[in-house]
Amino acid sequence: MNIQTIAATTLAMLVPYLTKMGEVVAQKGGENLIEGVGRLYANIKKKFSGDDYAEQTLKRIENNPKAKSRQLALEAVLIEKLERDKDFAKELSQLLQEENERSEGDIIKQQLSISGNAQDVLQIGKIGS
Repeated sequence: MNIQTIAATTLAMLVPYLTKMGEVVAQKGGENLIEGVGRLYANIKKKFSGDDYAEQTLKRIENNPKAKSRQLALEAVLIEKLERDKDFAKELSQLLQEENERSEGDIIKQQLSISGNAQDVLQIGKIGS
């Protein structure tokens, strides 16, 4: 996967996760959150550690995951980190692939012909929702 695809897919997976995480924390104290997308989130949080701007960007989206401006800010930080650290890009790509396999059809990948820089477009969501 290219860097933009990794960042966009990661963001698309994190937003519902963070939204649900907030609900679970409010209801149940947040037990058993680190699985699947939780591993992806934990790796990002670890990578952002020590970078004040990245940490703040992640904290802001944690507080309001549905805010488009916060999503765009996180995507920009992710792209920057992925471009600078190819090992991190490989790691996230692998986690995304594992989550795709684990979800057994919850993630739908569509290849589209688009003019411009987009090479892969990923649609993520539950089938039948």
